[in-house]
Amino acid sequence: MSVLNTPYPRPSTFHFLKVIGGISLTVIFILIVFQPFGTASFHHPYKYLLLSGYGIVIFVSGGLFYIFSSYLLGDKILDKWTVTYEILILFATISVSQAACFLYWALLFGKGFDIQKFIYFFEIASSVSVVPVSGYLIYIYQKYKDVNYLNLKPEEQNKTHNNQNQNADPILLHLKGSGKNENYFLEPDNLILISSEDNYVILHIIENSKAVKKMVRITMNEIEKQLNHNFIRVHRSFIINLNRISGFYGNINNSKLVMEGIKNHIPVSRTFADKIKSIVEKKTKTVIRN
Repeated sequence: MSVLNTPYPRPSTFHFLKVIGGISLTVIFILIVFQPFGTASFHHPYKYLLLSGYGIVIFVSGGLFYIFSSYLLGDKILDKWTVTYEILILFATISVSQAACFLYWALLFGKGFDIQKFIYFFEIASSVSVVPVSGYLIYIYQKYKDVNYLNLKPEEQNKTHNNQNQNADPILLHLKGSGKNENYFLEPDNLILISSEDNYVILHIIENSKAVKKMVRITMNEIEKQLNHNFIRVHRSFIINLNRISGFYGNINNSKLVMEGIKNHIPVSRTFADKIKSIVEKKTKTVIRN
């Protein structure tokens, strides 16, 4: 899979505001502590307050642009959000924030708008953002390179749906994503676990005798309502298939589950630790000692 086509869960507005809030605080810290780009020679009674204004401008302009763009994007794009879309929206957000910062600078120093100064300002701001943005994109690719979107061909979807209606296979799970046409039918036993990714989930399923990861745009709370009694939420970020548990270890404060076909062990919240321990003991007929 190419980097640009790698699936990526588009962050919710709340999550994005936390990210851009962190970026804004970082900008304020750099401007006040290191004082680059000639700010060291800038003298004013309210210097630090004025420098902090750049961070505030970035947070407000970037946040408003993200919220506005969310209303313009359709379900078809959101359901299949990729690194390509993330790069485009990231570039647009950065550009809007940089333009807003230039206007703030122009008003602050009474310079007025000058296209050459704007280009120079944009070049400096872009050079500063290259490293963190590149690091961010590398992180995205490494985390989601093995993930694909859950996507059945129309004929497969219709065939499975018809089977469900004819009670040929009444135990199929019907999972409905946030999009209008996001309907999926899965064999319950092939779904090992579900992990949360903000407004999306990743389904860890068995496909052709191999564990694979599939992404769907839906929240954990929404998908939990669509599952049968074989599935249980063991952590705010994980729902597991009780039939796919192969091991359990740890104590009530630090419990982990071993799931069939899954390399990483799944954390268990204190609320569910005793219950899951009891289920594993019954399944394996072995008493688990802490």
